[in-house]
Amino acid sequence: MATDVISYRKPRRKRGSWWAYFARRFGALVVTLIALGFASFLAPLIRAPSRTPPAPVLTEAAPPAPEPELQETDVALDLAGAPPARQRRQRRPQGIPLDAATDIREDGYEILSAAELDAISQARN
Repeated sequence: MATDVISYRKPRRKRGSWWAYFARRFGALVVTLIALGFASFLAPLIRAPSRTPPAPVLTEAAPPAPEPELQETDVALDLAGAPPARQRRQRRPQGIPLDAATDIREDGYEILSAAELDAISQARN
């Protein structure tokens, strides 16, 4: 029965007019400026700055220490030599690469590559 009822209500507009859009933005700006002005007026009343600065504390400064004598060192001889030989690290095997070929070991098991494992798992499905 609800499908036979005629509605005389206009559908609700999804968008407002352009002046309503700008009026909302302008209203938000005005409220922000009023709040900023009120906070600026209220801030000195909440925490008044101290009127007199604290008296400076006078301390005697120790006389400066004498500067140490600078020693000149000739590093040209150290730099003129050949650079030290590079030390090479021994590469350890990093395990089995994922694209390794199949090997049959003496232990009786077989190592499969990632592609072969993927093919086996798809064949089971």
